[in-house]
Amino acid sequence: MKTPRSPRVVVEVTRNLIEDAVAADSSHCMIAEAIKIAQPGAVKVSVDIATLRFSDPVKQLRYTYLTPQVAQVALLRFDEGILPDPYRFTLMGAHITAMRKSRPQTEERREKSRAALAKARLVARSGHTLDRVGGKTPPTMSHARRRGFGVRGLGRAPELRGVPAEMLNNAPDLSKP
Repeated sequence: MKTPRSPRVVVEVTRNLIEDAVAADSSHCMIAEAIKIAQPGAVKVSVDIATLRFSDPVKQLRYTYLTPQVAQVALLRFDEGILPDPYRFTLMGAHITAMRKSRPQTEERREKSRAALAKARLVARSGHTLDRVGGKTPPTMSHARRRGFGVRGLGRAPELRGVPAEMLNNAPDLSKP
């Protein structure tokens, strides 16, 4: 089996995607929709504060990327009710695993696929990028579609604590000097 490569995905989050997004929903957020546009054919897209995940049904692979900081900040602010400005980022260096099958496959193919992706290994790509191929992906909760940030850990952004919810859309952008 040839070593799989992760795609380098340039994700552009536009004003329309931001306005149509659903707050605190990992599969209908602005970033998930932008990934679906940037990577045609991507399915089961999931976004949270730590990882961005999607599957490629043609290659039968699941890609897990670390969420870039620009996306983390925009995600937190969006879930607080503040619409971010349009932005873009590039995903590279994914953790690649086999996509879970919903249909049964032959025992021989199952064993071959399992053996190829059983042990995690790093594979060098162009430049300074590494892909992690095989092994286990970072954990998700069973109710992972609902995006929440800890019991009270990330609650509200520090500059918004004590601000009534109805005032959030009119709040000044404190991230700019």
